[in-house]
Amino acid sequence: MAWFVDVDGNVTGPHGDGAVVDGIEKKFIPPRARISRDQESWTPLASQPVFAAAFEQAGVVVVHVQAAPVMMRQMAYPSPYEDDLPIPTGTSGMAIAGFVLSLFCAPLGLIFSWIAIRNIDQGGNRQEGRGLAMAGVIISILVMCVGVLRVAAS
Repeated sequence: MAWFVDVDGNVTGPHGDGAVVDGIEKKFIPPRARISRDQESWTPLASQPVFAAAFEQAGVVVVHVQAAPVMMRQMAYPSPYEDDLPIPTGTSGMAIAGFVLSLFCAPLGLIFSWIAIRNIDQGGNRQEGRGLAMAGVIISILVMCVGVLRVAAS
């Protein structure tokens, strides 16, 4: 059975129980949210036993207060509470280190950049920086080739 969630007049849904519990645990859904199955009758989210337990597990203290009616509007974009959405965590530290090291110590830059590319590819779109890591690989190879040519020429 699906739920609609109202947070300060922004209605999202439908969501399954697992998505709502996940949103509570990640603190996307605050205790002041309201919930409905039909978008007609709204009740406080924390008054539902299954969700009250999720707030308790997340360490959130729930205070029940009578709220004034709120104007509703349906959001036109997908819900951020879906279970399968990837959450980017920023640029890979290994990619940054690989790029910087490619300028100063090419063999280490190559190793760090290569590891960063593998981590980014296997991470399920959770990190960015693949282009930076690829640049680190290319620069490292070029610097090492120039070094080998210099040694060979002297």
